[in-house]
Amino acid sequence: ATVERGLRKQMLARENIHLKEQLALFKIAEAMGSTIHLGTALNQVLRLTIKEFNADGASILFNEGADTTRFVLQAIQTVHLVEVDREFLEGRTHHSQMAADSRVVEIENLYQDAPNEGDALSQTQIKTYLSCPLLIRGRVIGILNIQRQSHYREFATGELQCLKVIASKAAYAISNSKLYDDLEKAYLSTIMALANAVEARDRYTSGHTVRVTYLAELIAKELGWEDDRIFILTMGCSLHDIGKIGVPDSVLNKPGKLTAQEMSIMQRHPEVGARMIEGIAFLKPCAPFIISHHEQWDGSGYPHGLKGNGIPIEGRILAVADTFDAIVTDRPYRRGKSIEAAIQELRDFAGRQFDPDVVEIFVEAIRKNREKLDIIYNLEGDVEEPKTAPVKTSV
Repeated sequence: ATVERGLRKQMLARENIHLKEQLALFKIAEAMGSTIHLGTALNQVLRLTIKEFNADGASILFNEGADTTRFVLQAIQTVHLVEVDREFLEGRTHHSQMAADSRVVEIENLYQDAPNEGDALSQTQIKTYLSCPLLIRGRVIGILNIQRQSHYREFATGELQCLKVIASKAAYAISNSKLYDDLEKAYLSTIMALANAVEARDRYTSGHTVRVTYLAELIAKELGWEDDRIFILTMGCSLHDIGKIGVPDSVLNKPGKLTAQEMSIMQRHPEVGARMIEGIAFLKPCAPFIISHHEQWDGSGYPHGLKGNGIPIEGRILAVADTFDAIVTDRPYRRGKSIEAAIQELRDFAGRQFDPDVVEIFVEAIRKNREKLDIIYNLEGDVEEPKTAPVKTSV
C-alpha cells in the first residue's frame, strides 16, 4: 500500500508538471497570436519566459544584418532588485555564439555552497546561464538568453523540451512581426510621400506634418495610448492635410486674407482627403484624423459642425497640435509666436475651439518635453509676443 501510494504520488506529480508545461505553451502561443508589432512580441516572450521558467532575467538578441557572428540586443527584462549578469544577457559572453553555432540549447551551471554552511538543511545553489537559438527553417534569427540566480536545482528535462517548443513559436512570431514592421515602414514611406507632395505646394508649411505628428504623439502618450493606436495616429496625422491637393495654388499660397469663396474652397479639404483614402483598407482607421481636425468644441467648426465629445478624440487631439504648430511657426502674414504665447492662446480658446482637457494634457506634455520643442522650433527668445487679444489661427 505504501509503495502504491508513492507511485501514485509520483504519477500525479508528473501529470502536474506536464499540465503546467502545456499551460505555459498555451499562454505563450496565445500571447504570440495577439500582437503584430515586434516590440510588443519581444516583451511578451521575455515576460512569459521569466514567469514560466522562474528566471531572474531574459533577453533576445538578433543577427546584425548578414553577419551571423554578431548579435545585437533587442529586448531585455529582469526581475526587480535581482542582480543579474548583464554581460551575458546583452550577448557579450561566449554563450550566445555557442548556441548560434551549435543550433541547440547551451547551458552552463555554476555551483556554489549556500549561505549558512553549518546548517544541516543548507543546499548547493546553482547559477544557470542558458542560451537558446531562435530558428526559422534551420536558420538562426536570434538568441533567447535566460539566467537564474541562486536556485537549488537545474533546469529539468521537461522544462528544456518546453523551452524548445516556446522558442520555435517565438521565432515564427518574431519573424512575422519583423515582416509586418517592414510592411508598416513601407506604408509610412508611401504616406509621407503623399504628405510631402502637399507640403511641396505650400512653401510656408515645410515640416508641418512631421511636427504636428510629433505633437499629437506627445498627447496620445499622455493619454496612455498603446503602440498600435499610436501607429494609426502617425498615419492619420501624416495624411490630415492630404485633401489640400485639391486646393488651387492661388488659394493655398495666398498671402492675404481669404475671401468667402476661397475659404469655402479651403474648407472642403477634410472631405476631399477622406474621399481620397476610401477603399484603402489599411488607411480606414485614419479617417477620423482627416475628417474632423477642423471641428470645434462649440460646434462652429467644419465640415460637419460637430460639438463637444461628439467630435472624435482623434480630431480633438489633432486640432490642438495643428493649431499650436500654426501659432509657433512663421506664416506669410505674421511671424511665429513663442511657446508661452501659443499655450496662452490654446487656453483662451479652450471650451470654445478646443477640448479643454486635451489642451491641459498638451500643456503638461510640453512641460515634460520643453527642451526638445525649443530645438524643433529653434526658439531663442527672438519671437513675436502677442500684442492684441488672441485670434483663431488654425487654418
